[in-house]
Amino acid sequence: MMKKADQPTQKAKTAIKAKKKKKKSKPVKVSYHRRPEDMTSDLWQLGLRKQFGEENLFEVSKSSGNSFFAEYEVWNPTTRNAYQVAIRTGLPLKGLPIENSLTCMGNTCTCQDFKTNRLGLCKHISATLHHIGKKRGSKTAMRKPFRDAFSAIYVDYRETPRLRLFMGEQNESELLVWMPRWFDAEGFMTEKGIAQFDTVIQEARKIQPGMRCYSNAMDLVADKRDNLYRQARLAETLPLGAASPYLDSLLKVNFFPFQKTGVWFAANAGRCLIADEMGLGKTIQAIGAAELLRRELAFKRFSWCVQLPSNTSGNPK
Repeated sequence: MMKKADQPTQKAKTAIKAKKKKKKSKPVKVSYHRRPEDMTSDLWQLGLRKQFGEENLFEVSKSSGNSFFAEYEVWNPTTRNAYQVAIRTGLPLKGLPIENSLTCMGNTCTCQDFKTNRLGLCKHISATLHHIGKKRGSKTAMRKPFRDAFSAIYVDYRETPRLRLFMGEQNESELLVWMPRWFDAEGFMTEKGIAQFDTVIQEARKIQPGMRCYSNAMDLVADKRDNLYRQARLAETLPLGAASPYLDSLLKVNFFPFQKTGVWFAANAGRCLIADEMGLGKTIQAIGAAELLRRELAFKRFSWCVQLPSNTSGNPK
């Protein structure tokens, strides 16, 4: 029989009840169909991606690296697609908003959602962080500031896709002297650096042979260099832009001034949306831009989409 002195006090009973209640409580699920009133749109989307990553049965395996901060492959058995994830930012810190703890500089994924949502997070990064969080010692290790030995050039998608340098520790003092030639104060590569990208990589690897450059960074460089070349070529051919007489003989039609502006804008941009009202000649502007690119840059194939007005019924003639 338990003696009175051995019986738990009221304070202890309350603590035991609170502990049991805490164990039974489940995290509140973020609604997929409706944004919670206490969440901003960005925070809602971040919460959904965190939730998707933790709930889906992704297969996560480390592809390189000796610590929790490493590169991983995330396999989705449902879609049978694999994605490459790099983790350089730690697990969510207790008490910090999710947008501060999961969207810091460094974490990247090759999936299309990460490239376009501008949140700095996708379900594959979330799944990887969830996978890491189950490992012994991960929470302590990943709350410390991370510095890899080697630097990396990656794509920061949070505002607009931009090349950025993640600074590694090896020969850091030499890299800091070299960096302003090609990068700004925040580590983003300048147009000069993009135009001379091969030189940038060669110089960097002389200082730090293990420096990495991710494939999506190479793709972005190729795309930006194409843009720079196209714009320089068109500026040489049409020094006055939309006011250049060259456009008067481009097609067997007489362009209105605003249509010349549309032709110049579309050709210069490479990809664009012409959103004039109906009847103002969007199609002829698209044809004019295609002809300009065919003549001056030897483009052979083009594609465009025509959006019909909402009250149009039946098939277009």
